[in-house]
Amino acid sequence: MLKSEKRRMANEINSRGQSLIGIMIVLVIVGAISGGFYYFSKQFFETPSIKIEESNPTEEINISEEEPTPSPIPSSTSSPSPTPLITCQDECSPIDSKKCSNNSYRICGNYDNDKCLEWNPATECPSDNICENGICTIKKCTGGILSGQCSSNKPMYCNDDFNLIYKCSRCGCPSNYICQSDETCIQCIEGLCCDIQNKTFRPSSYKCQEKAGSEYSCPWGYTPGSDVAIRYQSKYCSGKSALCNGSLKWEEWIVYTDCLVSEACVKNFCAPYVEFKLAVSKSGTGSGTISSSPSGINCGNDCSKSFASGSSVILTAIPNSGSIFIGWSGTCNGTGNCTIAINDNKTVTANFLIGYSLNISKSGTGSGTITSSPSGINCGTSCSKDFIAGTLITLSASATSGSNFIGWSSPCSGIDKCILVMDSNKSVSAAFDYVGITKYDLSVIKSGTGSGIVTSSPSGISCGTDCTESFALWTAITLTASANSSSVFAGWTGACTGTDKCSLIISSNKSVVAIFNTKTTLPNYTLSVSKSGTGSGMVTSSPTGISCGSDCSETYQSGTSVTLYTTALGDSIFGGWGGACAGTDTNCVLTMDGNKSVKVTFTTP
Repeated sequence: MLKSEKRRMANEINSRGQSLIGIMIVLVIVGAISGGFYYFSKQFFETPSIKIEESNPTEEINISEEEPTPSPIPSSTSSPSPTPLITCQDECSPIDSKKCSNNSYRICGNYDNDKCLEWNPATECPSDNICENGICTIKKCTGGILSGQCSSNKPMYCNDDFNLIYKCSRCGCPSNYICQSDETCIQCIEGLCCDIQNKTFRPSSYKCQEKAGSEYSCPWGYTPGSDVAIRYQSKYCSGKSALCNGSLKWEEWIVYTDCLVSEACVKNFCAPYVEFKLAVSKSGTGSGTISSSPSGINCGNDCSKSFASGSSVILTAIPNSGSIFIGWSGTCNGTGNCTIAINDNKTVTANFLIGYSLNISKSGTGSGTITSSPSGINCGTSCSKDFIAGTLITLSASATSGSNFIGWSSPCSGIDKCILVMDSNKSVSAAFDYVGITKYDLSVIKSGTGSGIVTSSPSGISCGTDCTESFALWTAITLTASANSSSVFAGWTGACTGTDKCSLIISSNKSVVAIFNTKTTLPNYTLSVSKSGTGSGMVTSSPTGISCGSDCSETYQSGTSVTLYTTALGDSIFGGWGGACAGTDTNCVLTMDGNKSVKVTFTTP
């Protein structure tokens, strides 16, 4: 019984062991199959990595994902295929290369999280620079000339718009050339004021015409034996033209007629010497002195004198203290100097009256003006005046803006008009107090496609930058608009209209608009002149530019009206026009609406 039980238990344990071994084998097989499946799915069915491009944290993130394409399961002997990669495309190449965008530059580089190259955001060049080949460089005119500098090719100048213009007043002219008013240079080859050998204009000290005018006189007086004289006017070169068109100058006096000892120069002729008496007297309650030029009368005491016939005498009256000169009578009148032509015996009376001085002063913190009736005081500037004794004077006070008139001092009082009788020397003071000035704003606004500056008189506005200013009530303002070289002033709006200067009175806050527009660029055309024939001559133009001579070609703006003038030289004769001009009139008028050529013929007799 015991043995059989042991045998049964041993068989049962053996059977369970075999079952456990089978289960373990199954588990091993299943694990192997599962591992293989995981490997193949990892290699061929895994979702590719997602590429996220960031350009700006605030922008929406774009996710680009391609559906994977299943690959065939490789055989046990083949290697796994590589995973496909998502690639980007370079915007630029090579790295650090540069390019211009308008007046800004951009640099090639990697500025995000991918491995591709792209342009960075544009960086603007400074206002006085221009972008060239991706680099900011200082603006220059043709030939590399900086703004405000002269070219070595005189008289060319680089202006603020980076255009080469003629400016001989700044840059000078080539040797043997002269600067003209239109800023061009011209060479001298013929004419009265041309130094042909050196091809330069003769200086303004060079006399190109003698006896251009004449006059006669008695510069040596009217005494016995004084001669009649003549002097001539000479013409000089201007130093800037081949023509004799400079200043006129009088030469020294020379003897024209030699008068005898018994004669004298009278009215530019030799006449027998004769003297006439000039007598001066004084009248009135006042006193004073009369003197003469030429000397001889000093009345005071010496009140008469004989002067040569034909001479001229000037009398001057000077009142003594406490007196007033009220005017002449007899040969002269008025209160100024008395000029007398000596051609007969003559008498003159100087009238003096007793007078008193009125002096005005001002006091206080304010300001104003005092005027008188009758006139004489305008204080302001003229604050003292002598009046005839007994004159009734009315003084009026007017305060300036921001001040009040507060009254007179003795002998006047109060704030009404001051009335005085001039029975003695008098002094009056007027008091003004400062009470403040009412001010209003004047504003200037600029508009339009162009640019310019607006300035004011009195100063305050310089717009430019300072476009608003406060001015006292009732101030008269004048605004002036100045367009830049590339612009034109188109007119005012607001408190002013038109295109002239803007004049207004400050009575409230005011606003003015100045309109500047960009100039319309017109094309330039070339006018060429050629000469032919057996003779010789000159062709010149208005406006200047042609002086053919040597300068036979000039560029003019479209629409310019040009007049050509011919001058035959020596015995030559103008024979006629050809080309764009026709006929035998010595002048030809052209409108520059295209390039034009003109032929001029000069012949000999």
